[in-house]
Amino acid sequence: MLGAYMDTIPNGLNSARIIRKIKNKQKQHYHIIELDHCYVRYRMEGKGSHTLVFAADAPVNLEDYDALIAHLKGQYRVVVMELPGFGFSLAKLSMSFRFDASVDVLEEFLSHLNCPPYVLALPCAAGYFAIRMADKIPSDISHLVMLQTPDWQQEQCWKQRLDPKNLISKPFVGQAIVRARKNQIAHQWIEYSCQCKELTQQIQNNCSTNFENGASYSLASALQVSLPSEQPILNKVSQPSIAIYGKSDKSHRATDFNSITRYFHNIRVLGLDGVGHLPELEAPASVSQSIHSLLSSTE
Repeated sequence: MLGAYMDTIPNGLNSARIIRKIKNKQKQHYHIIELDHCYVRYRMEGKGSHTLVFAADAPVNLEDYDALIAHLKGQYRVVVMELPGFGFSLAKLSMSFRFDASVDVLEEFLSHLNCPPYVLALPCAAGYFAIRMADKIPSDISHLVMLQTPDWQQEQCWKQRLDPKNLISKPFVGQAIVRARKNQIAHQWIEYSCQCKELTQQIQNNCSTNFENGASYSLASALQVSLPSEQPILNKVSQPSIAIYGKSDKSHRATDFNSITRYFHNIRVLGLDGVGHLPELEAPASVSQSIHSLLSSTE
């Protein structure tokens, strides 16, 4: 937990200045709001009976979601946010990366949006936040879309494969490594995990630009504090749901994505051939159609 101060203190001291600069450059449909413990940058387009809430799978950027939004905004309100501690969702000094605290921030964000019912599509480890929120505010959450998320035990194995020497997972050491090499780490991760060359280059270019402008990449703090070895309470989800994963994700070669079903009463698991770690970006048409089918079949 103490290692996270290496992220929250620099970001907290510089966040107001960086946010002012970014706000002056923002394009249409991009927004930044100030919450109790952090800022959240997001984009919102479209309108419809449901609000689809995606989170950028860091180091992916908001700017990388154009194609996905284009597929969905004609039928739904589409929101894509940067998770606290990543991108320009900068942490304040009081920010905690603890699991429950992260859920509280997301709940505060949804309260600000004030446009339920929500379909939560939070990727990878952030999917567990969605599971908790579905139980915590069930009247506001109508469906879940799990993107590249197995059960907690499988995710712990994935975490260990990514950091076999436990360097990033070590407090202070991990934060120092990521801070010194965040552009290199981000580029290497996308190169390894994404199976679309054009998308890989796009994400890498946007990463470099955003890092130059003060974007955050609190990878070590998230792995150490938000994804601890002990699973938090995750009650079974009653809302209709779908789990979508890319079968060609090199980082998840040994992962059993069907394990996610243990947290759900009603979920379908869909694997996409030739797709890596970012199914919603690598196969936006397929993912959009799957979401539409889920919502249409349960209305």
